[in-house]
Amino acid sequence: MISQYDLVPYRGKSLMFWAIEWFKMSNDCFFELYGFNFNPHIYPDLYEQARERVYGGKRKEAQN
Repeated sequence: MISQYDLVPYRGKSLMFWAIEWFKMSNDCFFELYGFNFNPHIYPDLYEQARERVYGGKRKEAQN
């Protein structure tokens, strides 16, 4: 499913691209690779949407 963040450009890529990259590495590695810091928490729901794409659907609660 496409998100509004797939369509919002930032530094030549979409906000969703940067958020997914951010999830795949530490903050230090992200900065070293791209030369800037990124925080998906400042965009409403971006963190949650990117996390779902990286790690899959919503986690099910542990069964008793």
